[in-house]
Amino acid sequence: MKFTETVDVVVIGFGLGGGIAALNAAQAGAKTLLLEKSTVPGGLSICSYGAVRSAHDPDQAFAYLQATNGGRTPEAVIRALADGMCELEAYVRELAQINGARVITSVEENEERARAGDPYRRQIRGNYPLPGTDTFYHTSVVDVPGFDARVAYPWANGAPNGPKLFKVVHDNVVAAGVDIRL
Repeated sequence: MKFTETVDVVVIGFGLGGGIAALNAAQAGAKTLLLEKSTVPGGLSICSYGAVRSAHDPDQAFAYLQATNGGRTPEAVIRALADGMCELEAYVRELAQINGARVITSVEENEERARAGDPYRRQIRGNYPLPGTDTFYHTSVVDVPGFDARVAYPWANGAPNGPKLFKVVHDNVVAAGVDIRL
C-alpha cells in the first residue's frame, strides 16, 4: 500500500477523546486527519450519560484521586488530571458556543429542581467517601437548538445527553477544518 498524502497529525477513533484530540491539534495549526473504523462517528462516547466530571478545587480533587488510585498512578499524572478537572466546565461552555448549546452543572440543575419543587437531586460529590469528595460535580450539555439526536445520530442508543455533548464536539471538529474519514 502506498500513501501519497501528508498530514501533521493522525488521530484514530472519533469518540469524544479522539474528537477533542483532533480539535486541539487543528486549533494548534496542524493539518489533522481523524480516522474512524466505523461508518458512523461517536464511538461509545455518544451512548454515554454525557456528563463531564468536573471539580471546584484542584487540591481536593488531587487528594481524592490519590486515594482512589492507591499509589498506582504517578503523582504528576494525578495532579494534571485534578487541575484539568477544574478547567472542564469552562472548556465545555466554550465549546458549546459553536451551536448555542445549553450547558448546565449538577449544582445548577439541583438549584433549578429545588425552585420547581422537584424533590430529586443529582449527587454532587465523588463516588466514594474519601478526602476531597465534595469538590466534584458534573457538567452536561442539556440542549442543542435544532438538534434531534434520533435524526442526526440514530445509532446512539444511550442516555439523552451523550449525543448532545458529542454534537458539540463534532461541530467544533468540523469548524476547525479537521479531515474526518469514516
